[in-house]
Amino acid sequence: MKSWKKCAMMAAAAVMMSSSAFADVKVGACFEYTGGVAMYGNHISQGFELAAKEINDKGGLWGKEKVVIVKVDNKSEPGEAGNAMTKLVFQERVVAVCGPATTGCVMATTPITLGAKIPQIAPSATGEAVTLQKNGKVNPMMFRACFIDPFQGSVMAKFAVQNKGTKNVAIYMDKSSDYAKGLAANFEKTLRSLGGKVVANEAYLAKDVDFKAALTRLKAVKPDAIYVPGYYEEVSKIIKQARELGITVPMYGCDGWESPVLAEIAGKAALKDCFYVSAFSSDDPDPSIRDFMKAYKQWKGEEADVFVQQGYNAGKVLFDAIERAGKDKSVKGIDIAAKMAETRNLPIAGGTLTYDAKHNPVMPGLIIDLSSGFGKLAAKVSM
Repeated sequence: MKSWKKCAMMAAAAVMMSSSAFADVKVGACFEYTGGVAMYGNHISQGFELAAKEINDKGGLWGKEKVVIVKVDNKSEPGEAGNAMTKLVFQERVVAVCGPATTGCVMATTPITLGAKIPQIAPSATGEAVTLQKNGKVNPMMFRACFIDPFQGSVMAKFAVQNKGTKNVAIYMDKSSDYAKGLAANFEKTLRSLGGKVVANEAYLAKDVDFKAALTRLKAVKPDAIYVPGYYEEVSKIIKQARELGITVPMYGCDGWESPVLAEIAGKAALKDCFYVSAFSSDDPDPSIRDFMKAYKQWKGEEADVFVQQGYNAGKVLFDAIERAGKDKSVKGIDIAAKMAETRNLPIAGGTLTYDAKHNPVMPGLIIDLSSGFGKLAAKVSM
C-alpha cells in the first residue's frame, strides 16, 4: 500500500507530461481477474473489450487510431489494486483506465489516478464515495457506469412496499462490507419513509459458511421478508439454509447477488420469492439491449450478463469522451475527464446515459425475480 500511495503523492508534485502522443490509444483495464470476485472482473473486462472491438472494427478512434487495452490483475484485493493501478499509470502510461469492479478496490486506486490526472471509470462499483474526494467534493477524474448503493437500496425498499405489500422486514447483512452497510442503511431509510419498519437485525462476515443460528433468531421474529445485502458467495448459502429451516418469506437483495453460482449453491427451488436489484435483464425488450446481447453472443458464443453490460457501457462512455477530447493525435487526461462530465443522452446498452453533478449516471433500477430459478425482469423502478 505504501508504494502506490508514494507514487500518487509523487504524481501530484512532479512535473508530468499532460498529454500522450500515440499511434494507438492505450487504455488500462484494472480488474479482478483472479480472487474472490474474479467472475465480476472477467465479465466486465469482456464487455469493455467488446466496446473497444466495435470501435476498432470501424477503423478506430477518429476513424484511424486503434484502441489497445492493457490488462492488469488486482487479484480482488485493494492492496493489489493499488499496485496494479500504479503499473498502468506510471509504467504503461495509459491515457485512461476502466476498473476495478468492486468499491473497495476502486477506493484503493483513486488517489493514484487523481494525482496523475488520469480519468478513471468504475463499471460496477456502487459505493457512494467512489466519485468523491475525502473532503466531500467531486473527484474530477472519477466516474462510474452503474447506479449507487443509496439508489439501489431505496429501489428495493420501494418495490418491497409498493409491489409486494411488505411492511415488517428483518435485515441480515455482511458487517465486514461497506457496500452492505450502505445498502442496509438506505433500504431502511426508504422502508420507514413508506410506512414499513425493520423488526430485527443480524450480521455475518465474509467467508462465513454457517448462518443457521442467526437465521433461527430471525425466523422467531416472523418478518414479512428478509433483506440480505451482500455478495453471492455467502448469500447463496444463506438462502439455502433459510429454506432448510422453513423460512419461506420473500428474500430481497442487491446487485452483489448477480451470479449463476447463486442458483447452483442455493438450489433453484430455494429461490422462490427471491428478488434483487440489477441494471440488466436478458428479457428486457429494449432494442439497445437486444443489439448488445446479439453482438456479444456472436463474439463470445455465450449470453451476456449485467457485468458484461456494465463493462460495455463504461467503454462506450470512455471512448466517446476520448474522441470528443482528442486533438492532433494527442489526448489530455484532464480533457477526457471534462468531456465525460459533459456526457448527455449517450446511447448505451439499456437506453441512454447522462451524468449528474457527482458523476453518477441517471438510470432506473431493474428488479429481478429468481422464482423460476432463472432471473426474470419483474419491474423497473425509478426514484
